[in-house]
Amino acid sequence: MRLETPASFVRNDEGNVAIIFCFALTLMFGAVGGAIDFARIQQAKAKAQNALDSATLAGGRTIQITANGDITAAMAAAVRHYDTMKPAGAGNALPTFSVIDNGTAMRGTVNLTIATPLLAIVGWPQLQASIQSETVIAAGGNAGTNLEISLMLDMTGSMSGQKIDDLKDAAKDLVDIVVWDDQGQYTSKVALAPFSTRVNVGNYIQNVSNVLAIRSFGGNQLSGITCVTERTGAEALTDAPPNSDARLSANSGDNGNAARDNINNYSKTGRCTVSRWNATEIPEILPLSSNKTVIKDRISSLPASGATAGSLGTAWAWYLLSPRWNSVWQGDGRPAPYSDLTTPGPLGAPKLMKVAVLMSDGIYNTFGGSNANSTEVSNRARALCNNMKAAGIKVYTVGFQLGADQLAVDTLKACASRGPNDPADSPSYFFNAASGDELRGAFRQIALQLSKLRLRM
Repeated sequence: MRLETPASFVRNDEGNVAIIFCFALTLMFGAVGGAIDFARIQQAKAKAQNALDSATLAGGRTIQITANGDITAAMAAAVRHYDTMKPAGAGNALPTFSVIDNGTAMRGTVNLTIATPLLAIVGWPQLQASIQSETVIAAGGNAGTNLEISLMLDMTGSMSGQKIDDLKDAAKDLVDIVVWDDQGQYTSKVALAPFSTRVNVGNYIQNVSNVLAIRSFGGNQLSGITCVTERTGAEALTDAPPNSDARLSANSGDNGNAARDNINNYSKTGRCTVSRWNATEIPEILPLSSNKTVIKDRISSLPASGATAGSLGTAWAWYLLSPRWNSVWQGDGRPAPYSDLTTPGPLGAPKLMKVAVLMSDGIYNTFGGSNANSTEVSNRARALCNNMKAAGIKVYTVGFQLGADQLAVDTLKACASRGPNDPADSPSYFFNAASGDELRGAFRQIALQLSKLRLRM
């Protein structure tokens, strides 16, 4: 006997199919919606990153060009740029900005929240993302250009007390900014030309003057005094190498055979002091170096004594940058050729920048180790500056508490390089600091202006 199965006992799959279909449809909406919403947040993130990069670059640029690196102005500039470029639909996300790395970098951060109308169907109503950008004010080896800077530092008697301490702090700040640790692909170097009545050339004395390193007088062996004074003759205002008639004058202001044979250019120690009656030793020049410890230690050793041989200091700021002097300088101290100033590097910028920073607190009043006509010495310094600039060197000048010394102001203004839009009597490469804070700000601003902005990856 065959049994029949009642229709009521036959399985009905219609409800299960509907459930599966709805579940599959939800997954499909979720997948498609997710793809669309994820694309939206990726687009928003890209726009936010561009906005934040632009904002930190704007803030970094403000630090570069404002006196003392105005952080408040930098923050305001960054916020304005972000507000202009921020992505639509990013809610009320507000960026935060901070200045870091001793004022040489700006960081921006923003947390985005993007509504997700399609993903909301599956219970995911919004997506979040955190964006960060850092702009670095990079110099020398970190900016795609080799950088050579010489610092002419006034260590005369008028700089005694707090003033010389202010100068040391300002100069060391500049060194910290422009000399970077990574010297692998590009280099950033600083040379020092401290001056007062004379300049101390140390062991280079026989290479740059007619004075011998060792000389016997009456059976006594003496050392050549390592002081030099201004060069005279046809090459007095050039950077010609110190050969034959182009040698520097000696401690006593004489040159040639007279200097070589003058016992007053020799002593038992050969030490370069301010004068025969003033035993304060003048620190040696320092050829180009990327060793921050050595540079800053030499700056820290500066005393304050003597008179202001400003044209001599100006000349040495040039000699330390001149490739024509490479028969004298050795190793890393040798400047790169002038041709690199106009040759593009791999990143499009010139391969090299040469910069002289000339700092003084008064009128140039000394020549040949003795008092001299201030106008004549100042005119000589101006001529040296003009020739230095013609060679492609950028010249920054910094006056310190010059007060009513109009000749000093005019000399430093005339020496300074000029921007294309500078007013006739106001070169942007000239700074006139009235206080220690302003002096430090001037050196810092020079360092930042020499730097380039780049995004830290």
